[in-house]
Amino acid sequence: MLFEIESPTNTAWLLCCVLSKGKEDEDEAMEILKQIRLTLLDENTRPYVIKPANKLLLDNKVEDLSAMDFFKTMTDLMILNPTTGNESFEKQFEHIGINRTYGFDAGKLDPDTIAGLNRAAKDAPLIISNSLEKVDHRFSNGWMIFTGMGTYEVPGVKRVNQ
Repeated sequence: MLFEIESPTNTAWLLCCVLSKGKEDEDEAMEILKQIRLTLLDENTRPYVIKPANKLLLDNKVEDLSAMDFFKTMTDLMILNPTTGNESFEKQFEHIGINRTYGFDAGKLDPDTIAGLNRAAKDAPLIISNSLEKVDHRFSNGWMIFTGMGTYEVPGVKRVNQ
């Protein structure tokens, strides 16, 4: 099967799962996985790698970044990969230096804002790890399925052939 996926940015992440019902079809599942490719549809354009938005992510785990490095990296990635329809949501973060137009500059922030960002970066992983029970999830055929998160069945995805 061939699917066309329209991406609003030049960055895409493809996450694929193939269900195996056990050892008897594991080899077939692996062969299916090996056939999955993410390519450009324009034959005259070759995929290329642009310089990373922030080299820190190549050398460090996100959880090892300082708060200011985290927010700088996050803002840089938001600039490279803009969302659509979330402008009012993002605007509320401008007072803490997160701005898709101007980037993130901790040097322009007051000490109270910096203290708040440091605390947020420290507390966030714990809040996330303690929130699993509050996320709507269920088990089905050996898979843990989360609902109400992400965007699925995106209108820009269409089946090209079978």
